[in-house]
Amino acid sequence: MLSSRPSSSVRLSAVGVALAFGIVAASPRVARADIDPASGIDLVTITHPGNAPWPGGDGPMANNAGRGSVAYEYRIGRYEVTTAQWAEFMTAAYNRPQSDWIPHLAPPTFWGASATSVGAVPGGKRYVYSPQNAMRPVGNISWRMAAIYCNWLTNNKSLDRAAFLSSAYDVSTFGYEGNIFTDQLTRSAGARYFIPTLDEWIKAAHYDPNRYGENQEGWWHYSHTSDTFAIPGAPGTITPGGPAQANYG
Repeated sequence: MLSSRPSSSVRLSAVGVALAFGIVAASPRVARADIDPASGIDLVTITHPGNAPWPGGDGPMANNAGRGSVAYEYRIGRYEVTTAQWAEFMTAAYNRPQSDWIPHLAPPTFWGASATSVGAVPGGKRYVYSPQNAMRPVGNISWRMAAIYCNWLTNNKSLDRAAFLSSAYDVSTFGYEGNIFTDQLTRSAGARYFIPTLDEWIKAAHYDPNRYGENQEGWWHYSHTSDTFAIPGAPGTITPGGPAQANYG
């Protein structure tokens, strides 16, 4: 999932690519939605800066006591990154001579596109998908791939090789010292799109300024404004536990 940083008039925060790539079911009481014209991604603005952090308790948030307070407004992707969006990125990265391909990239494990040399430059390849797969979510990519996607978006989807290698994260830092990553983990100051921090993600997914009534903030255990685990299944499916609520599983 993506976030983005402020433009000239609005404080933004990461591709929020949350790139982590998952649904943020942010409460409409804390978020405003719009399609970002530069990236084409549906972003929501997370409001109420300076919120109180998660106080702790049982459930999936048990280990995050004291986290989730964010001092500024920011934006984060409403939905998972789609096959159409990721195929555009992968084509931009690979539709060039093989010697010029972008490092650290590989096709995702779960998505709806495939590679072809048809229409590609010599030594390059394109990624294509059927109309039925355009909205299929992308799953199981690496942190490095997400960071490179953020670079590309920050550089306005430029096809120049350098556009993939810096701006949000410096790809030249990607490496190891022994078994320790040397990757630049904190986004660069000029990043317009970036991977959300843990606090940004937790707030977007779980915080509600009106959880206990008007202006009485609080937290939900799960990211669909509930303290009960979501029921898996395709849209419209009726399960023994009730109507399906989420697309996992």
